[in-house]
Amino acid sequence: MRYKYTKQELQAAVTASFSIAQVCRMLQIKAAGGNYTTLKQKFKDWNIDTSHFRGQGWNVGLKFKPNPKKPLSEIMVKNSSYQPYKLKRRLLKEKIKKRVCESCKNTKWLSEEIPLELHHVNGDRHDNRLVNLQFLCPNCHALTDNYRGRNIGLPGKKFPE
Repeated sequence: MRYKYTKQELQAAVTASFSIAQVCRMLQIKAAGGNYTTLKQKFKDWNIDTSHFRGQGWNVGLKFKPNPKKPLSEIMVKNSSYQPYKLKRRLLKEKIKKRVCESCKNTKWLSEEIPLELHHVNGDRHDNRLVNLQFLCPNCHALTDNYRGRNIGLPGKKFPE
């Protein structure tokens, strides 16, 4: 297969670029998967150093960073719209809660890490205060009064404050 560039042209483009996409633009080839694969192979074949590449550099130097991490103080409040599965991951990652069922105290199930679900004690899934959150295994969670919206909105039932 013939290439539209020489080793010297490729070396010059790599030296002046911070990503494979920039190299493609400099060589006037389409920045697409097949060309990425070909270029990576040429870097390897011709021993061209790419250690200065920054990876996905589309946002380098820009003030806007998409999806900045919200501090937990803004998430763990009443009327929070933060997604429960993300909150569960954050609580585990930041070691605020341990990976253990708070009801039966199990950590393993069938010799594997136990799957845990985030239970909102008062039934309000928008109330992410720490006192309202429990990690429960699926069995213990299914036994709670308000599991999967059970008993929510029934006459005479109110969320405890």
